[in-house]
Amino acid sequence: MNPISKWPSSCPRPGHSSELTSPKNPPMFKENIAGFERLLEHNPKTTIVWAHAGSDPVGFYTPDLVERLMKKHPNLDCSIRTTLNRNHPMRNPRGHINSDWIDVLEEFPDRFVMGTDSFVITPDYTGPDGPRVFAGRMWIQREGVNDVLAHLDDDLAKKIGYENAIRIYKLKVD
Repeated sequence: MNPISKWPSSCPRPGHSSELTSPKNPPMFKENIAGFERLLEHNPKTTIVWAHAGSDPVGFYTPDLVERLMKKHPNLDCSIRTTLNRNHPMRNPRGHINSDWIDVLEEFPDRFVMGTDSFVITPDYTGPDGPRVFAGRMWIQREGVNDVLAHLDDDLAKKIGYENAIRIYKLKVD
């Protein structure tokens, strides 16, 4: 077992997730939290935004892990990625946001933003299929974002929905 976490130092690539079936993915996934922590410790003045919180097809990017790392590394923020899929790791079987994720969002209200990996393309786009596939998924991600924010109180929803992004990414808003 990895001394940093309760998870094994490696695990086989899960076969249940179509997201991971690409032949480019290795048959064994190696633990990488220790290296991630070294990165966080390398320059504590640099904010690192860890993408896809709540969207882990392997099963190790959990609220418990996020909470432990955020407590230890004040320079760690997270970008949430969700959909309306009931099998999504951030949701319970009824489709509601898991209370353990809500607890972490409430514990660190200034350290989460929303993220979607969305593409917007014109109707006459003729390029490769990748952007078209991502653009086709945009509605379910947008609805997932709206649903997550609807599960939060208004102040927390505003912070995670846009205020934190303005501050973290130093966006100029007129």
